[in-house]
Amino acid sequence: MKIKIYPEEMDLVEIYQAEGIAMAFVTEDGRMCHPFIKCKDFLSDVLVHVGQDAPAIEDLYGFYYDKAHDPLVSTDKTLMLFKFTTRAKETAERSVLLLNRLENIMGVENTTIEPVTGFDGYGSVGDMFVYHGPRAWVTSPTMISTFVSMVRLSTGDFDPTKGVLEEMLLDAARPQRMIEVVDRIKIDRSTDPKYIIAAVPVIRRLLTHHWKLMDMMVFDYTEFDMQDEIHDQCGLYSYANNKTPYHGYSAF
Repeated sequence: MKIKIYPEEMDLVEIYQAEGIAMAFVTEDGRMCHPFIKCKDFLSDVLVHVGQDAPAIEDLYGFYYDKAHDPLVSTDKTLMLFKFTTRAKETAERSVLLLNRLENIMGVENTTIEPVTGFDGYGSVGDMFVYHGPRAWVTSPTMISTFVSMVRLSTGDFDPTKGVLEEMLLDAARPQRMIEVVDRIKIDRSTDPKYIIAAVPVIRRLLTHHWKLMDMMVFDYTEFDMQDEIHDQCGLYSYANNKTPYHGYSAF
């Protein structure tokens, strides 16, 4: 796929991301919907704006997005561009193995990757891949957070074909075992292994009920703060700690 770069730069304020992976939603014809970002919480903000009647995103840590003017993010399927700093092809292939195992639990189609063959911005096309995934990953902020977490986790030092995912996600009755397993995945200064450890007890519930979550987000948009309501509250880690604004979440 040939990628057309988003035409405007943004002065983003993002916390340090150990993996160095950059990402963006793209359209089916290869247009970037926004500039590359490293903080996955911006993706949550975009999904709520596109999927609900939330206001356009205006200067949220330097990030802007308006579905009335910017290329529209699909909520019918997942279309994401990832740019890696090292071992791009290996990391992309490993991440697809992890995502596919989660998708098999959900009973949805499997994510595939497509190499970028052309890019009119800065960067090597060999470092970039487009992910074509099922709608499940864009049904809520927490699901896109999980999607990106799995891609980031794939930069770690482990073999996804050796059953580590089953150990990590499906044996929730032994949390200490989960810590030992994820500790084998070495990513210097990364928080993602910690977040996934926290999510182990609820990961099956999330996958089973993912399609309910966006409908549970109920806000008064006349007094709406994207940062407080979404950006800081809707990721996988917040979900695992029951801090997300999903009304009825405890009924799962």
